[in-house]
Amino acid sequence: MQIFITRGEDSSGPYTLEQVQDYLSQGVLLPDDFAYHEGLEDWMPLEQLISKSVPLEDLPHPAQMTEESIPSKAEPVLAEVVRPSIQGKGKKKIVITMAACLLVVGVLGGAANFFLKNWRKILPF
Repeated sequence: MQIFITRGEDSSGPYTLEQVQDYLSQGVLLPDDFAYHEGLEDWMPLEQLISKSVPLEDLPHPAQMTEESIPSKAEPVLAEVVRPSIQGKGKKKIVITMAACLLVVGVLGGAANFFLKNWRKILPF
């Protein structure tokens, strides 16, 4: 049986039932992660899938595990999410926005200055 795991937007697998049990006991996978394998109608909580697949007494309790039963190096389960850096674009937008604001303030200030100096010539009263 090949089991697929999903947590949030991250997915991983396929894993064997034994691998899933090992990762659960190590805390790499969580009981509320969702799991799916061929034959299921929909994703279900991993805890529910495991309880249907194996009786709970067959699962090793983490406190009962020996050093030999703990793998020395766990395989990565969830893919690392790489997000592109937007710092350069953000700084550029800030500089452009500030320049536009200064330009608008300058134009408004110039218009106000012109109006205040020449208001008697412009207004008929």
